[in-house]
Amino acid sequence: MSAVHSIAIKARFVAVGAEPEPITPAGLGKLIVGAAEKWAKAIKFAGIKPRLTPRRRNARGSNTAPVRDTSKLAMMARVTRRFAS
Repeated sequence: MSAVHSIAIKARFVAVGAEPEPITPAGLGKLIVGAAEKWAKAIKFAGIKPRLTPRRRNARGSNTAPVRDTSKLAMMARVTRRFAS
């Protein structure tokens, strides 16, 4: 039995005003890609640009690999690439 079908989990969803809806992995992929496309249009219209990723410094003070960009835009791009392929 999946968590969405659990009575306790359903009650928690309803308590916060959400409605649980089971979805297949393919359906979730389509949902994510659709949302990413929708928000990409809004981001482009607003002229939002991704920030540059800062670089970490090691103990000697020299640069190492860039810190992973955790901005919402970068995370959305990674998710979109994963589900679009």
